Amino acid sequence: MSLDNISMVAQLSSSVATFAVAILLLRSFRLQHKDSVTSLGVGMTDSLTELLTIMSKDAEFSNRFLRGVESDGTLNKIETHRYNVFMNVYFLQIQEIWEYDSTSTQSRLLAMAMMQTGPGVYSWFKKVGPTLFKPELVDHLDTDLREFTTKPNELHRPDNAYAITPPPMLAGIQT
Repeated sequence: MSLDNISMVAQLSSSVATFAVAILLLRSFRLQHKDSVTSLGVGMTDSLTELLTIMSKDAEFSNRFLRGVESDGTLNKIETHRYNVFMNVYFLQIQEIWEYDSTSTQSRLLAMAMMQTGPGVYSWFKKVGPTLFKPELVDHLDTDLREFTTKPNELHRPDNAYAITPPPMLAGIQT
């Protein structure tokens, strides 16, 4: 075997090894990305859970929140501001979840769960949503609300764990 042939075999072997390393790195990056996506999703959901837990432990805020949700007109200016800040934070978290994975049903379920709490949430979203949130998210949630109020039995979780149905206050709402 000549020196040229040995050199060619060595270069070919080196190229194959380099290609194999590139494939292994690509697979490793994909796995790492998938892990980070999962971790981020869990972190965002945990943030919402913590927000709701803090709210439920504060009797004064829970009272304010319920009056805002019921839209009974009894919130003063400062209470209205606090209610709005809470709703902003909640729905901005939903927007982050949706932006990160718009194909996931998680943002949809979290938004619809909050919309079910009372007419004040729906009114707040219709008033503030188009200004505060990305148009794509507002359109996405508006579509979900239309489906939710017209075809509630078709809104099942992918695992069929439960179906969500509109409460009486949302039934028949024109979106």
